[in-house]
Amino acid sequence: MPSAVAARRKRLMPLNRIRSQETRVQRFAKNILQIIGEDTIAEKLIRAALGNSPDTSKALRLLLTQKRVLRYGNGGRGSPFMYSVTSEGRKELELIGQV
Repeated sequence: MPSAVAARRKRLMPLNRIRSQETRVQRFAKNILQIIGEDTIAEKLIRAALGNSPDTSKALRLLLTQKRVLRYGNGGRGSPFMYSVTSEGRKELELIGQV
């Protein structure tokens, strides 16, 4: 009997982790929008504020695919990635109450 319960827990754990990652990534995305605001910010500064974690990367990718931020630069030493908020991102910031 205990092995059946353990097997069920193993099946459920990934679902719980996925849900928590989604909300964490969404929180990071909102934080990124707030950090950028009306400015154009280097990715290095965003990572310095939020940490260099996979969640930061996922949140940046999410914002890019949702067209809430624009990315400039090539990502190299001479041309770092720079981010600015689009009109869609500004609408999100207004909902958050930041602008």
